[in-house]
Amino acid sequence: SILLMPLAFGSLLGGLITLIGTPPNIIIANFRAHSQGEPFSMFAFSPVGLGVALVGVVFIATV
Repeated sequence: SILLMPLAFGSLLGGLITLIGTPPNIIIANFRAHSQGEPFSMFAFSPVGLGVALVGVVFIATV
């Protein structure tokens, strides 16, 4: 559908912004907690995730 596909891609890319947005983020936070004793905070992935999400949204909008 012309509405549902962009919505699905937006939600997938938006999941990169927070710790609980995608399962790999949780796995990495648990690995860091066990190896260094300190997990990531909730929005520690935001600077990188926001950049990736914006690039992804622009890419999807142009394709």
